[in-house]
Amino acid sequence: MFGDGSGTLPGRGWLADRDNCFVSGDSRPGPLSLRLVPGESSSVSVAVGDEIQLAVDGGREVRVRLPALSGDEPVDLYVREDGATCFDAALCLLACGTPSPTPQPTATSSPSPAPTPVHLAVGADDYDGDGTTDPALYCPVDGTWYVEGVTSGLVWGGDPRDVPVPGDYDGDGRAEPAVFRAGTWHIWGFPSEVEWGQGGDLPVPGDYDGDGTTDAAVWRPDEARWYVRGGGPGSIRWGQPGDIPVPGDYDGDGRDDLALWRPASRIWFVWGLFRIRWGAVADVPVPLDHDGDGAADLGIWRPGRARWFIWFPGGAARFAGSAVGELGLTGDFDGDGRDDAANYRPDPSRWTIRFASDGSRIQFGSSVPPAVPVTGHSR
Repeated sequence: MFGDGSGTLPGRGWLADRDNCFVSGDSRPGPLSLRLVPGESSSVSVAVGDEIQLAVDGGREVRVRLPALSGDEPVDLYVREDGATCFDAALCLLACGTPSPTPQPTATSSPSPAPTPVHLAVGADDYDGDGTTDPALYCPVDGTWYVEGVTSGLVWGGDPRDVPVPGDYDGDGRAEPAVFRAGTWHIWGFPSEVEWGQGGDLPVPGDYDGDGTTDAAVWRPDEARWYVRGGGPGSIRWGQPGDIPVPGDYDGDGRDDLALWRPASRIWFVWGLFRIRWGAVADVPVPLDHDGDGAADLGIWRPGRARWFIWFPGGAARFAGSAVGELGLTGDFDGDGRDDAANYRPDPSRWTIRFASDGSRIQFGSSVPPAVPVTGHSR
């Protein structure tokens, strides 16, 4: 039972008198009435139900409809003194209230020098065009690509400056191996390199104009600027130094949106759509379409605790990952239209995939040198 049985609910700050309470894990819906003491805060462990009612000091009442949650732990509801509410994902991660629109970006001038490069792998992940994600690895030492069921010895890259950026750059429905090298894009099968960006930029390829092909794009950390080649937003100043780019199709319109996650405030900013607090300072943002509605959801991988936290419209999910310290990545590994959460351990190589459809898991290894995953959105 959450509480001491006498009407006091312990937690972070707020005290509360309890009229009705749930036992953790109890699935029965029903009302929960609390009187909150001003100046402090409380957490209440509740089971998923249709609706709960909060009676706040001053006679105000707050009615909160619980989302459709999934996972293996109870959910904490946090209530501020002003009556706003949020659902806790271990550290009260979700911001209270309705997501607010993000500021509109402003156009900027041409690129200028930036700091040292950071290895980042994002892009398309269906290398054979069968509609499913292919587990894939890139060995930075010698530039060898290992794609499950497709290739185990393709050498493309290998320069110490290379960042793997696979994507469907020709629109044929299959991802091409590619690397970003200090402003030059080397794409497998292309007759010449693509010049876009410079050393120190973070490559953020995506389909920003919705034409079915991957566009070369970079994020310049010191200037907080985006540069998208071809269609889409073009050259945009939006964000601030220290932000992490997390582009994706967050509204399901077939075009990738500019998006950022700000570690200092744990806020996701999606250009023209919303901003939501979701995550903790040491978390890793990994967007994915967890519910299969065609739009990217807010995924968080917490390597220090080996846990996933996923927010999507109308619900949230949290579940255990594979092991502490492993990499978090995503992809539709079974072709059901929903992205699965996965983890990768580089040495010795081991994949763990948790299927979104039923929560089942598979594990398998690869006999390859230490490598980085180039599947879905991997960090």
